[in-house]
Amino acid sequence: MKGTALSIAGMLFFMCVPASWSVTSWAADTCSDGVGRASVTPVAAGDVVLLPPSLVHAALLIEERGSDLQYRIDGTGAFHEIASKPPRLGVAAISGASSIEVRIVPGQAGGVIVSRPACDAEELAFFADLERRYTGQIERDAATASASIADLEILHAKEDRPIRRAWLVHALANARYSAGLHAAAADTFVEARDAWLIAGDPARAAVAWMAAGEDASRAGRYDEAEERFGKAADALSGLGLAYYELRIDSAQCLLKSRRGDVVGAIACDEAVLKRFEALGEWSEAGVRGISLANLWMKRGDFARSRELLLHVDERSEFLPTAARVRLGVAFGNLYSRLGDLDAAMREFGEAAALLGESGLPKEQADVDTKLARIARLAGAQDEEIRLLRSVVARLRVKDSPDVLATASLRLAHVHATREEAGEVRAMLDVAAAACASSGSAECRDALLIERARLAILIGDLADAKARYTAVQAPDSAVRVPAWQLVGARLVLAEGRPADAVRDLSRVERAGLEPGEAFELASLTSRGLLQSGQVEAAAQPLMDGMKTLVAQTSRWPSAALRSGARVWIAKYQRELFDVAASPAAQQAGMTTSLLRDAIAGGVPRRSRESPAGVTRVPDAIRDAMSRAIIAGTDADQRALFVALATVEPLDQVVTHDRVEPLPIDAGPGDELVLLPLSGTARFRLYAVIEGESRVCMDVPRGDYESLASRFERALNGHDADIAVLDLEAARWHAAVAACAPGDVATWRVVVTPGTNPLPWSWIAARTGEAGRSEPAVVLQLDPSRDVPSRTAVPVSLAILALDLPGTRAALPFAGAEASRVRSAASSIAPGGLGDIDVSDAGAVLGGLKDERGWVHVIGHGQPPSRGSLYAGLWLPGRQRPLLLTYAEIASTPMRADMVVLSACGGPTIDAPAGASRMTLAAAFIEAGVRTVVSASNPASDSASAFWAPLFYEEALRTGDAPSAAKLVRERLRSSPHYRNPRFWAGIDVIDKG
Repeated sequence: MKGTALSIAGMLFFMCVPASWSVTSWAADTCSDGVGRASVTPVAAGDVVLLPPSLVHAALLIEERGSDLQYRIDGTGAFHEIASKPPRLGVAAISGASSIEVRIVPGQAGGVIVSRPACDAEELAFFADLERRYTGQIERDAATASASIADLEILHAKEDRPIRRAWLVHALANARYSAGLHAAAADTFVEARDAWLIAGDPARAAVAWMAAGEDASRAGRYDEAEERFGKAADALSGLGLAYYELRIDSAQCLLKSRRGDVVGAIACDEAVLKRFEALGEWSEAGVRGISLANLWMKRGDFARSRELLLHVDERSEFLPTAARVRLGVAFGNLYSRLGDLDAAMREFGEAAALLGESGLPKEQADVDTKLARIARLAGAQDEEIRLLRSVVARLRVKDSPDVLATASLRLAHVHATREEAGEVRAMLDVAAAACASSGSAECRDALLIERARLAILIGDLADAKARYTAVQAPDSAVRVPAWQLVGARLVLAEGRPADAVRDLSRVERAGLEPGEAFELASLTSRGLLQSGQVEAAAQPLMDGMKTLVAQTSRWPSAALRSGARVWIAKYQRELFDVAASPAAQQAGMTTSLLRDAIAGGVPRRSRESPAGVTRVPDAIRDAMSRAIIAGTDADQRALFVALATVEPLDQVVTHDRVEPLPIDAGPGDELVLLPLSGTARFRLYAVIEGESRVCMDVPRGDYESLASRFERALNGHDADIAVLDLEAARWHAAVAACAPGDVATWRVVVTPGTNPLPWSWIAARTGEAGRSEPAVVLQLDPSRDVPSRTAVPVSLAILALDLPGTRAALPFAGAEASRVRSAASSIAPGGLGDIDVSDAGAVLGGLKDERGWVHVIGHGQPPSRGSLYAGLWLPGRQRPLLLTYAEIASTPMRADMVVLSACGGPTIDAPAGASRMTLAAAFIEAGVRTVVSASNPASDSASAFWAPLFYEEALRTGDAPSAAKLVRERLRSSPHYRNPRFWAGIDVIDKG
């Protein structure tokens, strides 16, 4: 075989280089007559060839003949690939070397090395400059390639030597390809083909003809591409370039796929894959295997797809970076389709890490699109928007129209769910340009569907119907469920609920994403409710919510689980509306529906062996902190992957199914309040002796406006406190009228979709002489009773996260810590200590090990940049560093109570659909039973005042709610802390 390869290479060499060159054995007098004599050496895959000194000491040209070559100068550093194109036929110019090692790129079959001295300094400079242009300009990115086009056009126009003219026009074609100008590139490759023929190089001419077909295929000129592939195959016949013969067949497989012939593409790819493997071309075989696996995935044969991907993975070390990224993306897509979100996130994360700053913008955009889908599945809508916006900002239509269309259509859909018609229109304009460029039928139909959705949103039903009927399901390339859901929405908007329910019953449930599953349940419920079937109306929502809770409770990432609460909140809002409907009230179903809706949305997770802690990587933490402090965007992809995969490594999670318990009325001196936001109205319910009563019923917009005004007041913004006091008194009066009599405690059940009111402020406005202020407990898990007393601890640890030397330094942090220690002096000797704050690992380790109470002093970062990027600031060496809520929530803790003297509460003004995980909720998620939270940015001096009072009372009585009420009363009666911003945000939050 080696002899055959050498003879073919020799034949090619004579055919493809100037006639003055000749092939000899190694020549000692390389340039004695002014002509560099060429040498041909066979090399097996994996071998490294050391070129003889007789050649090395001269300026040297190394030419590829059917295999990609890598070379290393003077035996140091990494091997460099020959960059000039066409691939496997490039030339490198080397001078001033003492030794040169050459090898075939790993993963390719063996071949030959052709080398000769460069006796002409001008020739050496030409090929050195050509390779520099490829590595530095043509292939870096689309913008850089575009900038090089004009320069190459000038050089090409001036050049009159045939061989150099051919190289330059081929470089120009590649520049246009890299710039995304596929139609222009196809035409320029035809020019290159003609130039190579004039230069007497039929092999490179045939390859240019093939490249002209590939770019014609990318430009949607399929018939033209097929014709060129045939002519390229004829031209290559007999030249012995088996790799390029297979490359043409591979391009024809892709052409079948682009034309929609998936079955034909699969058969074609299977044959080509076997031939590449027989040839020993493992890199190309891997690329074809990934393509074939994607085709089988498209047909729904996930088992065969997985088998192929695992087969490719066995030799993944031979794949180039872009192909390894594609392999990770393919695995991620497969696991995502199978519902294994954790595995999908891991694969996409590894693909993102491979990309780094590799200068592969199209691949980066593709990975960001996949990560956005993970965010969508998890309900982390703010992260989905950020990732998709980065894709739209990075790509131009000519770069990658399919990926751009996917991202812009998805952004349009997200904005439609937020009823942001202007944003929808803007994204649909981007999608329209991308779809027109791609020529994809699926893109065209998806665009029509989203435009129909927009028309329904703005009430133009005639336009919606016209666009919808243009997409006929049997002939449509769009996903059938998406088509059916928009159709049912249109029928429902036309006032035909029974028809809508009938149409929705035909939607295939298997494979629906969470958003589609929610839309199906919501539309079905609305149709049933409008048809008078109130009992049936709740069932699809309950079933959908239970399925979602079961799925998300298995996700290992606390960040993604918290994001999924957005979907749970959507289900609950719809159920609250069903429960409040006149039909449900008349049927006596309101109380039971409310209980099921609230309790059914509580995920069940039990922990065993809480041993491990996993941290965000230091480099990611530093980048995140720098970006937040500077107010700029960091690498969204890296941050999302890091935060969404944080989880203790040694933590064992069990998922025993526990049926939710009903909401109990509680003891006689306790009142259960349910503040619930539906889709249109807010209602405050009181649960009394197993019955629910409506205490307040207002439009949801009015409620959220009031909640925002209260939050601004607690955050220290200008507010009319007297007006808000009147509002608080009005709400207190409504509660008192709803449940007359004196009660000791209000237990407020917290649900994910309802923005909070300052219930402690409302409770303080008793309004009647002789009536005492109730204590307030916020409960995150409505299915369990709140303990009446908190166990007196054996230890108390202080986590002091002051930021000395910064503008955010806390002047009273030291005094607060000292006073807390003094107040807790009754704890046994040795029971008081400090948690190490030297780094994030030390903090998390200290929190994991503490079994008593923990007092936290510090600054919280609200989730204004996205729910995953909230956290506590740590005093880093150079700048404050963020300890994220995701890390805290993922750290299994044993502490009975955590007291937070650190802001980190909810953000009322966060976009609709954004997760509102708070610092307190993160500690509850970690396993802490009770959190006392002064989460609004109250003054440092106020914390130093109330914290020791709280501990004195809590240690005396073991009653955290009563202790919190006492400190609020003391703050109100003091001359300096009467403003509600100092006391109304001190809450007791209980998991139950």
